[in-house]
Amino acid sequence: MIEAITHSEDDCCDFAIIHLTDEWLAKQNNRLITEHTSISYRSYSDCSVNFYMDDSDVVSDSFGLLKGKSYSFVELEPNEQELFSIPQEQLVSHTLSISRDGYAYYYAQGIDTGEDFWTKEFSLTQILESVCI
Repeated sequence: MIEAITHSEDDCCDFAIIHLTDEWLAKQNNRLITEHTSISYRSYSDCSVNFYMDDSDVVSDSFGLLKGKSYSFVELEPNEQELFSIPQEQLVSHTLSISRDGYAYYYAQGIDTGEDFWTKEFSLTQILESVCI
């Protein structure tokens, strides 16, 4: 779970869930090891993230769950994520941007409005180290 935001006047976004599958972890580890470049940020199409709002019965205060941190590891029950409230806007173009120093963030755009939704920046290196890759 990671803090997320939008500057939409009509929509809301408070947090996102990034699905840390074995495939995702291996792919990010490979990107950090092999893709050194002088480019400030590299961007990849990546649908491993979903954006949500705090107005559901399941998650009414994501900031409280995060305990002041920008992200936290959570384990979800089967189908629990289906109970979370999603933004009104359908989101497309999910992208993961990784800086050359290993920091990353996700963003997506509203299909009708083009409004941006994004996660807080996080240390990809730190996440990979936390799950022992």
